Amino acid sequence: MEKLLSIVIPVYKVEKYIDKCISSLLVPDKKQLQLLDIVVINDGTPDNSAILAKAYEKRYSGIVRVIDQENRGHDGFSPDSARRALSCTFVQLYFYLSR
Repeated sequence: MEKLLSIVIPVYKVEKYIDKCISSLLVPDKKQLQLLDIVVINDGTPDNSAILAKAYEKRYSGIVRVIDQENRGHDGFSPDSARRALSCTFVQLYFYLSR
C-alpha cells in the first residue's frame, strides 16, 4: 500500500517524551495506519531514545522507521534523511496528538 504521509521526528535526549509522541501517532484503524510513514531520525542521542524508537520499529514494521546518524546539532536531521520521507510533516518530541 502506498504511503500517504511521512512524519519525521528528530530525536536527541528525549526518552521521557518519545513513547507518548510515537504512540499518539499510531491511529487505531489498521487501514489508516498503513498509510503512515513515521521516520525517527536518531541524531546520535546518548540516552535510550533510539532503543525505544527501535522497539516501535520492530513492532510496527513498515510504518515506523529509525534512521541512525551522527549528531548534527539542533536541526537533528540531514537533507538526505528528509529525502527518504515521502511528504513530510515534522513533529517536535514534546508534541503529541490527543484523541
